[in-house]
Amino acid sequence: MNTSVSAKNKGLVLQQVDYRVRLMDLLSEIEVRQVYQNSQETNIEAVFTFPMPIRATLLDLEVEMGARHLKGLVVERNQGQETYEDAVVDGDAAILLEQVEEGLYTLNAGNLLPGETACISYRYAELFSWREDEFRFFLPTTVAPRYGDPAGAGLAPHQMPDADLIAENVCRIEIEAQGPLARAHFASPTHRIEIEPGQELTRIRLADPTMSMDRDFVLNVTSAQQEKTFALREEEEAGCMLWASFCPLWEAKEDDRPRSIKIVVDCSGSMAGDPIAQARRALGQILDLLRPQDYFNLILFGDNAYPLFEHQMLANIPNISKAHAVLETVNATMGGTEIGQALQAAYTSPAPEEMASDVLLITDGEVWAIDSILEEAIHAGHRIFTIGVGSAVSERLVRILAEKTAGACELVAPNEEMAARIVRHFRRIYAPVVRTAEIDWPAAGVAQIPTRIGPLYRGETLHVFARCKQVVDEQIRLDLTFDDGTSISFCSNVRAAPWQSASISMLSRLAVAQKLREEEVDQQEAIVLAVRYQLVTSHTAMLVVVKRAEGEKSEALPELRQVPNMLAAGWGGAGMVVKESDTSSYPLFQRKPKPPRESDEVLFMRRALTETEIDLSIDRQITFTHKLYLQLARDAFFTRLKELADLGLEEGRIEWLRDYIDEEHSEEDVVAVFVFLVAKNRSAYARDQERRLRQKYRQIVRSGDWDDIVEEIGHWTDRY
Repeated sequence: MNTSVSAKNKGLVLQQVDYRVRLMDLLSEIEVRQVYQNSQETNIEAVFTFPMPIRATLLDLEVEMGARHLKGLVVERNQGQETYEDAVVDGDAAILLEQVEEGLYTLNAGNLLPGETACISYRYAELFSWREDEFRFFLPTTVAPRYGDPAGAGLAPHQMPDADLIAENVCRIEIEAQGPLARAHFASPTHRIEIEPGQELTRIRLADPTMSMDRDFVLNVTSAQQEKTFALREEEEAGCMLWASFCPLWEAKEDDRPRSIKIVVDCSGSMAGDPIAQARRALGQILDLLRPQDYFNLILFGDNAYPLFEHQMLANIPNISKAHAVLETVNATMGGTEIGQALQAAYTSPAPEEMASDVLLITDGEVWAIDSILEEAIHAGHRIFTIGVGSAVSERLVRILAEKTAGACELVAPNEEMAARIVRHFRRIYAPVVRTAEIDWPAAGVAQIPTRIGPLYRGETLHVFARCKQVVDEQIRLDLTFDDGTSISFCSNVRAAPWQSASISMLSRLAVAQKLREEEVDQQEAIVLAVRYQLVTSHTAMLVVVKRAEGEKSEALPELRQVPNMLAAGWGGAGMVVKESDTSSYPLFQRKPKPPRESDEVLFMRRALTETEIDLSIDRQITFTHKLYLQLARDAFFTRLKELADLGLEEGRIEWLRDYIDEEHSEEDVVAVFVFLVAKNRSAYARDQERRLRQKYRQIVRSGDWDDIVEEIGHWTDRY
């Protein structure tokens, strides 16, 4: 593809993003090419935080810089960060790709010289999830603003995605559908596309040359002929790896016992515009699908949760009418996105004794901290069925919340049909529950991944892997037992995978990636597995170091250039994506949006950074390390032990450091080594200063015998 710099993009760090997609009859494989150029007069570090589907498995990373073509290597995360930082301060170029959270990654391109271009390509695979005769393929392109504190979710300042109203990130998309899938029907509710059909290869591209990266690209694929249940094997040295994919259909039945359904609707500020219009349509359809024997409640939320009723009410005509009346007034004016509080209100909404309860949640999912929400949901005992609405839904919250509670997730983009998704959720809610799902593998000593099969619904895909000690050719059988005692089985013949893997089996990498996502694995074991199978996880990172000749190394540390995301189309009412939206409604509750909550410690830090005269020594509620970070953020240099004592370092530690000062080790160098070892990789406030410290530290330890001192200091600085 052409990577020339357009006049429109001149001066931008991120020049172009290209997506090349292969939809095979079994899985999707996506190659993303990002082109960065430094058009400035100083060396820079480009940092871009971007989304990927949360079930994507990153396969590889390649970097082109001039005549150099290098491949990335997955290493333990701390090691990768250390090697990256060392390369940057030594004047070399380096690329580091890290997972910030599931579905969110940060790419660091360090030390791009003036006029230098870096073409960075990464490739990932994603398994299809059929729902009877269709599946939804999507490419997330931007990160919408989220409620809460990203630092509390573990993000460093340079990793925090910045949504910019004037950013102009553009991309191109080319899709190839191969094999039987080439004969499927394709439609996009989000973009105009052109289709070049064929019997074995169909090409799909954007009708416009490029598209703005301000919304998800969605492609709905429908095929009645496509094989959806199959089993593949890849042979390995000690047997084979199996992948069984089932899409079981059985007689559609409805459990007519009454259920308690709790409808939770996000009315926070981020839902303004298209999302709240989608939510109103969804809510109206949900109310119309409730059965007379069911009980329900409607809970609207923003900063606070507002139940319509004090407890679950029978879904009779008066109560449904009352809910419909509220529907006419629903708007996105309730402030922040306190999803946890709203779900708690749902869990505690009293229902008739021993009646099964489900939650229907409609939201854009745009919040940072979700761990506590997930933990509470798991213990609440409710199935949660989520509907993610908007042009750039936070997939992580709505999908994982559903999966962890045996519910299901539906994503609905503006201009995408809502009714079919709502009906599908109600079919799941009213369907008999699959109590057990077991696979009969035709071999002994099988290691199944995942070990436990989660919720399964009619006509929906189940992916299961297994490592066998022998090559398998026989059938694989899936046995299902329902809560009424009935059972049914489905079989699939095993055949060889239609691809040739490189040194590491593709099926093994997909299997281990699923294991690390879905099962509790000891951290050290998780690191070993991720490195062995070259997988980027929360514990590992992908690294490339581009060594420069001595005369080519940068002398100055790079200046940070954070690549902004485009503001999601329609987010917070900033423009509308839907062609025709009814916005003539009035708010039921008026609430001013609140800023994200911050801990006392963070508030103190922020205040201290803006009030230069604050006396840090008198504030006992902030630690020595945080005082150190504040001083580093102000570009303070430490050359004397007294300066550390003034920040609160214990006298015993001061004396300990003083013992190391001699003719070979000056006080200034001992202090610098100590400060670096305390501050490295821990400071969320002074990344540039930490890098300058690293540069000084490396110069010091290279100049003499510091090994014993570094080892001893390292033993007790871990406490800070």
